[in-house]
Amino acid sequence: MLIVPERDFTAFLRRNIRRVLLMSLGILAIASTLAGLLVWQGLRADRNAQLVLSRQNALRAQSQAFAQLASQSALFRRIRQAVNQGQATLLAKDLDQLTVPLVVEAAQYGDNVALNALNQVGHALGIGIASLVNALNPELVVFGGILSLAGEFLLPVINQELEQRALRWNESAAKVVLSQHGVNSCVIGGTATIYQAVLNQPGK
Repeated sequence: MLIVPERDFTAFLRRNIRRVLLMSLGILAIASTLAGLLVWQGLRADRNAQLVLSRQNALRAQSQAFAQLASQSALFRRIRQAVNQGQATLLAKDLDQLTVPLVVEAAQYGDNVALNALNQVGHALGIGIASLVNALNPELVVFGGILSLAGEFLLPVINQELEQRALRWNESAAKVVLSQHGVNSCVIGGTATIYQAVLNQPGK
């Protein structure tokens, strides 16, 4: 039979209790650290989500503002405003049935209202394209859609804005050209993208 002195047993218990307490405190510290990291990560994810949402809203607002300045509707609105201000134009009789070809035809005849409206829209387009060139540094900008029908009047103004607003090394590399498909460029481009995707995955 093994007899252990009482004071040795008490000291043994104290040491074990101390170890258990230290281990418990260590585990608690690690758990608290991990919990803090999880909370921090969650807050960071929330901030990033809010930032993305804010940027999306800002881009949407910018797109809407750009559309108000550089679109077919903006072109027609400027013509109607000029007529309402009493300016004479060949387009006065067609205000309810305006089309880009009609505006281009009037501009070709030297109609000041049509020329001024195209000039203002061209400046707005140039500012937008210059911002795009500064941000993305593309080598080629293809100008398509309905306004490309007025390319002979818009492109000179767009290029003028590019020269003034684009960063020098970007502006010298970027080239703005009219789409060969004109009004149908977006539809044809979308169709080509889908067609290419189908060809790349024939088994699906």
